[in-house]
This record gives sequence, C-alpha cells and structure tokens, in this order.
Amino acid sequence: GRIYALERSPTSCELLRKKYSDNQKVKILEQDLLSDSLPRVDDALWMWTCFCEFQPKDQKRAIEMLDKSVRRSLFVDIPVITSRSNVTFTDGRYGELKASWANLQVYFPEDSDVREYAKDTDFALKYSAFYKTDTERDRMMYVLSKENLQLNEAHDKLVSQRPVVIIEHYN
Repeated sequence: GRIYALERSPTSCELLRKKYSDNQKVKILEQDLLSDSLPRVDDALWMWTCFCEFQPKDQKRAIEMLDKSVRRSLFVDIPVITSRSNVTFTDGRYGELKASWANLQVYFPEDSDVREYAKDTDFALKYSAFYKTDTERDRMMYVLSKENLQLNEAHDKLVSQRPVVIIEHYN
C-alpha cells in the first residue's frame, strides 16, 4: 500500500522528498492537518510530539478530522509526561517544549482526554501502551479504532512491537 507522510514544514518536506525519492509508495504531503483535506487511508500513525503541539480543543478537532479519512485505526504515539528533559511545565499537563528547532506550547493528554476527544467520532480508545524507545525515552501509544471493527492480529502485532518509524525529524 501507499504511505502518506503529512508535514507542514516546507524544509522538512523537502528533506523527506529527497530521502524517499526512490520509493514510489511514499508520498510526502505538505499540509496542515487541521486545515486541509486528508487522503483516505485504512490506518494512521501519528508520531512524536506533533499531537502534543496542539492544545486540547485542537487535539479533539484533529481526531475528528482524522475520523473522516481513517477507515480502521489511529495510532497516536507521544512522549510520556515524566520525560521532562526539554519540557518546562507551566500548569498541570501544559508546558513549553524547548527544542533546537523551536519552542512550542504543548499539552500532554491522559487516557481520559483521548477518550473524550474520540467521543463524537466513530473511534473508541481501545487501549494505551507504555514503552521505551531504543534511546530509553518513555513513550505512550494510544490505539483508537472504529467501534464497529475489532482489532485484528496485525494491529495487535504492531502495538506489541516498537512502532516502525517511517518519518525522521531533521535538526
């Protein structure tokens, strides 16, 4: 199948296009998740801090938009709130993420937040799984699936292993 990579940074898109120029299955889309229409896909993987870069109302809106384009399951991978090396918390789950490429206002959701975001969609939070990356970073994977579909062996296998990273962040 085809792999779509959504990225709103023109610089990152150009780097990704160069990296995957020989792979006809990978299509890099320079667009904003909240303002552009999305391609129809069976499953989607949303990785790294991207989800946390949205404030709660926009996290909910993003899940609602993805509900229109994702047929089966959405996997949301985020840093765990205890991984505070480059986050200064200002109020509960709100904070400022300081990275070499930007300073961002972030919000780290809990299971109850993700459940609430999915409430007005066909998604349901099936489960969340804590794991550590190869670089010992704490991560949380939220698995949302359309309520009328059961998670199959392929989904279970994907979540039980470390996620396959198909997009890299460039500094």
